[in-house]
Amino acid sequence: MTVKVLDQFGNLVTSDTSNVTVAIGTNAGGGTLSGTTTVAASGGVASFSTLSIDRVGNGYTLTAADGGLTGATSGSFNITLSTATHLVFGVQPSLGLGQGLGQGLGSMVGTSRVG
Repeated sequence: MTVKVLDQFGNLVTSDTSNVTVAIGTNAGGGTLSGTTTVAASGGVASFSTLSIDRVGNGYTLTAADGGLTGATSGSFNITLSTATHLVFGVQPSLGLGQGLGQGLGSMVGTSRVG
């Protein structure tokens, strides 16, 4: 997710490097926002890549604040449950030189993917 710093005409302020903080605005499901919630803008854009909310709910919003600037509120969004549907191999099994069937599988990993 990104937050842009704009001037009064709606233009990106590419020289801005100020700190932008995001928080939950409407807390539709009583969730907690985790991750890095304050980042420095780069070229007028603050990029948030580690945010998560821990509870399902419909109608969450986020707010953004940057010192004395007018804040912003995101559009509403929903967080829904997703169930596991299948497994994938992280590393495919292989037979190395001098290994018999059933040997050399120690690095094989089974994972479940949600969503």
